[in-house]
Amino acid sequence: MDYLFASDTDILQELGQRLKVARIQAGFTQEELAKHSGVSRPTVARLEGGKNISLLNFITLLRYVDELTKFSQVLKRDLRLDPKLIYEMEQKQPQRVKHGAKG
Repeated sequence: MDYLFASDTDILQELGQRLKVARIQAGFTQEELAKHSGVSRPTVARLEGGKNISLLNFITLLRYVDELTKFSQVLKRDLRLDPKLIYEMEQKQPQRVKHGAKG
């Protein structure tokens, strides 16, 4: 799938299908995955059906089908920011105008 040109709905359906494959390969039914992960079975079914669920539940499900390390590839970007870039971005922020007390 070319994610740059896919709709958000298409990507969500792809993620659901990938979770379903991972669940089956891990040997879990939806009910078993729900029981082990603490996420409800309807939530598992919603994601597998391409429906929206919380990111927290998605991460939990990935952990229980042993796919969280693969998902970490999405997060590989270096989180350190150049202090100069931070300063420049802060300078672009509109400053609040302080009004004096009326007296």
